[in-house]
Amino acid sequence: MEKFIDEEKILNIIEGKQKSFLQILQNFISEKYNLSFTEDIERQMIKIYKGAKISRQRFSKIGKKEVPTKRTVIRLGFSLKLPKDKMLILLKSAGYFLGINSKTDIILRWCLENEFYDICKINMFLKKINAKEI
Repeated sequence: MEKFIDEEKILNIIEGKQKSFLQILQNFISEKYNLSFTEDIERQMIKIYKGAKISRQRFSKIGKKEVPTKRTVIRLGFSLKLPKDKMLILLKSAGYFLGINSKTDIILRWCLENEFYDICKINMFLKKINAKEI
């Protein structure tokens, strides 16, 4: 079977029609909390970055001035209590994924599959097994 280049998809990426990390994060927040107004989404975002233990200054740079770290993306996703499929979309939008060879990523995958979102308890366990904390 002959393969073809998906020209439309590539042109959309080049022209910036793909959703950014920040747009995807805002969409997940508005879906989760059934919000439609920008100011409501921004008010809820404050709760999310505080829950992720990220400073306002750092959060304000995300998506505008800098690409978030994988750790930051994971913390935001856990703060939102995203299901595994949405967490993977959020990670991908920032250029990351959960690997199969990293202790931390394996534990995080288990947490997502079992809907366990307590960042402090996850970090305590990761520290206990000498894995990188989030």
